[in-house]
Amino acid sequence: MKGLISLLAFLTVFMSFVACTADYDTFGTSGYKTLNELTFEGQDGSVSVYADEHKIKVKLVAPEEGESWDSVAVDVLDISSMATLHLVNSKFKEFPSDSAGLDSLAHEVSYSSERLRSGDKIRIPSSLAVYVAVVAENGDASIWQISFTIPGVEAVTDDKGKSSSSSAKSSSSAKSDDKSDDKQDEVKSSSSKAQDSGENLGSAEEFPESKPDAPRILSMKIGGNEAIIDSSVSDGKVSFRIHYDDLDYASGLSSVKISDITLSEGAEISGVENDGEYNLAQGVIATVSNGKTEQEYRIVAGYQFPNSSFDSWNKYVASDWSNGNTSGFNMTSPLDVAGGKAAKMESMDAKILIGQFASGNIFTGYFNPKGVGATSMLSKYPDGNELIDFGRPFEGRPQYVEVDFTYEGKGDSCDIYFFLENRTATANEGKNQYRTSSDVNTLVASAWYRSASDDNSGRPNPDVVSIVEKENGFKTLRLKFKYGEPYEDSPIHNSNTFKDDLENSSGIDNHLNGYDGDMAVTHLRAVMASSANGNYYKGKVGATLVVDEIRFYYY
Repeated sequence: MKGLISLLAFLTVFMSFVACTADYDTFGTSGYKTLNELTFEGQDGSVSVYADEHKIKVKLVAPEEGESWDSVAVDVLDISSMATLHLVNSKFKEFPSDSAGLDSLAHEVSYSSERLRSGDKIRIPSSLAVYVAVVAENGDASIWQISFTIPGVEAVTDDKGKSSSSSAKSSSSAKSDDKSDDKQDEVKSSSSKAQDSGENLGSAEEFPESKPDAPRILSMKIGGNEAIIDSSVSDGKVSFRIHYDDLDYASGLSSVKISDITLSEGAEISGVENDGEYNLAQGVIATVSNGKTEQEYRIVAGYQFPNSSFDSWNKYVASDWSNGNTSGFNMTSPLDVAGGKAAKMESMDAKILIGQFASGNIFTGYFNPKGVGATSMLSKYPDGNELIDFGRPFEGRPQYVEVDFTYEGKGDSCDIYFFLENRTATANEGKNQYRTSSDVNTLVASAWYRSASDDNSGRPNPDVVSIVEKENGFKTLRLKFKYGEPYEDSPIHNSNTFKDDLENSSGIDNHLNGYDGDMAVTHLRAVMASSANGNYYKGKVGATLVVDEIRFYYY
């Protein structure tokens, strides 16, 4: 299914994979106003993002006894190059639900002249709703509503109108002054200092502004393709990057050509040169300068795994993927959806065939390459993962992965996870079915989602950035890869990932020998299952996971 909506943690992208290209008009200004990621300190779990409605909902953790949530600090801010984020000052009666109304409101409201940065605190009003504007370099704006949920606190409706002027930046957690809130009736121009917005005592470090005369890389080709130029802000510092995420699969990322570099007037570049070849899996740094100031750009590239849209099938097996279907039982099958097909995984009662429960699944790798008979699977292989040779060759080092999915657990839990691995074995494509005692497999990065629902409720999932509802009934899960040691709460610690002894000595050894985020990536292990404990033949009959599209992001 095409047109994956890219939305990241808190405030997100609603353009598909183009995300935040630096698109300059004839006057050299960018019209992009995309928020790739905005998180807050103290949020409880993932946020709910409703892209079409421009609404974001976040739950804050319960405050300690005697304390209250009067303000919240911006944690991570990832925004389009040249765009800025501001609090809305204007009063308005209703927040529109249609795109035309949202566009109209965005042009009518005024917003604080002071931009929001990582580390700034936003005062939470009694309405528990904050309105922000994403402003492009050319002045175009997009308005969003952020609704906070605080345990034990009810929102107070303001009939006079809505604004974020009472939610101004502050440096302390002082109690909100409702009387001050009532004084915010007048509309101020976006170029004025919003005096009623409170003092700007942002705690973030200052970072260089993207002024019109700053040296820039305006365009570049990576592997013959027009690259995407964007930026992010984290810990008060801006980082510029150039990337291309759709090179041919397995094309080799260690020597990729960079060409057609275009710079702003008077700028010079070092670190890369036209028609040079570079390792863009690890990335390279280019520096542009104009004699007065300089700016660094990180350049990376990657590719997608084949048939990640699951549109191509050979009966009950998706091309380039594998599953645990056994003759007579198709726990995994193609499902017709708008624009193509999806992979449907349903947990079933397979007692007739193997005398036990069977989970639906799909993964990169090979199922039962040793040809174990169906009746021997349960009796001789108590861990079904030992029947699978997990992983396919892959060199990319993505930062994020998105999955369009739905899940009905019926009391069960699904698994959706991705491992980037380094394998020392080079013969036979490094397949684990040929693994010897001297072969070492190391975890480079991981991203894991395990839940009883498709809304991230229940157990912790620290790799989850956001889960966003789509118009077609699917939800977009966005995970951030954790390079090196997985988070303490990651579901990986409740798996057999690092278990180095086999239940069956003839089984396939897929275990990992530890982790090292600096190693080169050689393989991708992607696994999705309707029952998280399906490899032990445990789960709920009828639990159904549907996955439509997977996409890796390298910025």
